[in-house]
Amino acid sequence: MSPLLEDGDYALMRRISRRSTIKVGDIVLIAHPKFGDIIKRIGVVTADGYVAEGIAAQSVSAAEIGTVGRDDVLAKLVWRVSPRGVRRVPV
Repeated sequence: MSPLLEDGDYALMRRISRRSTIKVGDIVLIAHPKFGDIIKRIGVVTADGYVAEGIAAQSVSAAEIGTVGRDDVLAKLVWRVSPRGVRRVPV
């Protein structure tokens, strides 16, 4: 499986509010205390927050990221801009 975002791509994100819905499959920007700002896919929604998973093979594992709190999710991916063109990502 190829990654959704490749080196050189631009990710255009939409900031989300505290009331925004985050669901499994969403690609989000996370402010992580150890890794900084990272882009991950929401894999599981739990009572404690979200389990974020990588898309690429070389990605940081969900176990290393840990559960992500709601306040750490800053934005959702809306557009991908690459050398091959612009593509809207389903929200």
